[in-house]
Amino acid sequence: MYSCPNCSANLKFNISRQALFCEACETVLDPYSVVKESDAEESRYYEVTSFLCPQCGGEIITEDNEAAAFCSFCGGSTILDSRISKAKRPFYIIPFQKTKEDCVASYKKMVQRAIFAKKGIRDSQNIDSFRGIYMPYISYKFEKSGSVYLSGTRSYQRGNYKYTEHHSLSADVNEYYDKIAYDASSTFADNLSQAIAPFDQRSQMPFTPSFLSGFYADTSDVPEDLYISEGQEIVADDALRQFKKLPPVSRYVVDNKKAKEQLRPQCTNGKLVMFPVWFMSLRTKEKGEERVSYAVMNGQTGKIAADIPISLSKYIYISAGAGLLLFVLLQFLFDLTLSPLFTSVAATIACVVMSIIYSSREKKIQARMDGSDDKGLMGVRKRNEQLEAAQNPQNMQVQNTASSKSVSRKVKYKAKPTFVWIPIVITVLLIIIKPISDLPYYLSAMFSMGFMIKLIIQIVGRFNELTTRKLPQFNRTGGDDSAKN
Repeated sequence: MYSCPNCSANLKFNISRQALFCEACETVLDPYSVVKESDAEESRYYEVTSFLCPQCGGEIITEDNEAAAFCSFCGGSTILDSRISKAKRPFYIIPFQKTKEDCVASYKKMVQRAIFAKKGIRDSQNIDSFRGIYMPYISYKFEKSGSVYLSGTRSYQRGNYKYTEHHSLSADVNEYYDKIAYDASSTFADNLSQAIAPFDQRSQMPFTPSFLSGFYADTSDVPEDLYISEGQEIVADDALRQFKKLPPVSRYVVDNKKAKEQLRPQCTNGKLVMFPVWFMSLRTKEKGEERVSYAVMNGQTGKIAADIPISLSKYIYISAGAGLLLFVLLQFLFDLTLSPLFTSVAATIACVVMSIIYSSREKKIQARMDGSDDKGLMGVRKRNEQLEAAQNPQNMQVQNTASSKSVSRKVKYKAKPTFVWIPIVITVLLIIIKPISDLPYYLSAMFSMGFMIKLIIQIVGRFNELTTRKLPQFNRTGGDDSAKN
């Protein structure tokens, strides 16, 4: 806690003033002018108040000693258990630029367009639970200097002959890419962190703990080298595009794969930084299981993203009403008359389309459920498995076997069958038999429509599984980040 030098009240970082502010006596102070005695000495760590949620074990840190009314990770209304610990000291920080009022206004504007959203998404109590959290990121620097040697070809036509020239190309390159950032918290889903990117790191400032006063922060728990290969790929792709624009090279066709290999840079630096994020969690139930969805906003730029589950009842009522209105308009305006065979075939095609949509979601849901779509989470799991294997060598063989089986299952994973072949077979039989009565065609169409409604209900359920997650369960038992070891 930072005390006001004039009245001893709590100083908090004020977004509009971009300074520490005392609400009691309105004192304004530069964040760099206020330093706690325990943090006065520059070191790799700084002292914080750490809050552990008793419901999900989620850990947030703060320079303030006030407990949160809501856990930002699981959405539980609770007073968080606190303790004093130390966290790894970031190099830079981007202070909050957008206020909570900006965040609430942007969120309300976004959910107004979500006509199928569940009721709780718009509840004022949930919207007021937005929390300002500084999320940890790793900012990489990549460099490459040296010569590139490639073979290039140039083809042209003269008369009836096609000529191909082969040339040896060489160039001196000097690549420099800085401030390529990835979120360094396994609790921050990659799809959400990517949705609110980028942050403008040109406005980042040297870190001092007083910026955190009045806000929360998450601790970095992913391996520092986790995203290096991904960053190298991005840099190599961009370097290749720039390389091919060079006047001598642009006239020739080069092997992109070999060029990328030579242009691939080295990571020369990776620094821990903190970026501002407004964070809200909303608890909901899917198939009787309690789950959580998230809404996040870039605290610097105001870019917002949210997982918004769908209300099945709203979807059915609105879709049915829109379909009925469209049918009446077509009948009234065009006197549309559908043949029995066309009705049956059209309903079957709609079933097939819904089945394809349903199946396409299955792999995404599987990846979301096992966490394989989140590189940060998978990196933490892999590191923990390696640490556990190192501590228990006798179990290493069993773990490796289990890991291999798990990978094998992911590769062989197939979507659950939808049995869409049933309405297809019925329709094909009707086309072959050609019954005289129209009744079999309409019964077939009704069966297909019922089958399609069932698939739509399942698709909505699958969508809600994609936009929600199981309540987070954390197991942070030490390491450099909390300085327990």
